Amino acid sequence: MADFKIGQTVYSKKLEWSQVSGTSVKERYGYFHGYISSSTTLTIRKARFSYICDDCGKTIAKGELHGSAFCGHYCLNCVTAESPEPQFKPLEK
Repeated sequence: MADFKIGQTVYSKKLEWSQVSGTSVKERYGYFHGYISSSTTLTIRKARFSYICDDCGKTIAKGELHGSAFCGHYCLNCVTAESPEPQFKPLEK
């Protein structure tokens, strides 16, 4: 596990998938429709309360460092300092 500092920007390892379509998708990926992944941008903070990690389900204890966003909380095992590369999956017919 890397050393994280309060206020540092990190990213969730868990990827969220969104449906995309259009000519720009066709030009970039060769398919008109598909799904693209993205990670959640988080900030390292001390937990003000106990939380449950949105990825693995581990309890994040009050006072423990964790990655958080507006409504998401991730333990330090489920965050990374480098943003994962977006992935594309074509829409199955």
